Amino acid sequence: MPDDPLAWLARTIRNIVIDASRSEGRRRRREQLFVERGEPWFELSDDQQPGGLSAEEVSSLLGQLEPGDREIIVAHVWGGMTFRQISLVYDISSSSAHRRYLSALQQLRQSLGIQSASQ
Repeated sequence: MPDDPLAWLARTIRNIVIDASRSEGRRRRREQLFVERGEPWFELSDDQQPGGLSAEEVSSLLGQLEPGDREIIVAHVWGGMTFRQISLVYDISSSSAHRRYLSALQQLRQSLGIQSASQ
């Protein structure tokens, strides 16, 4: 037992908050680096204009995917989970998680009529 449980608890909570803040800063820096260096998911054809999709359009497109594939996309893209972490959650191999992710992205590209960056 600590000598002063209240002081110990306050210090512990303070350290947790500091660690979370530092972790959030590192995550933001990683995401910014990815945006600056990352390859685009899609390449626009000559007749397409750059522009984003609305949240409703994204939800609609994701709704067209199989539920498991949709969950993998969301877990990786918005949840920041690695394929290893996804494999543990869904009880599949990490290579299966990656294949399903790539397959779901390809389905989204086809739904949008967009060429894959690798083609």
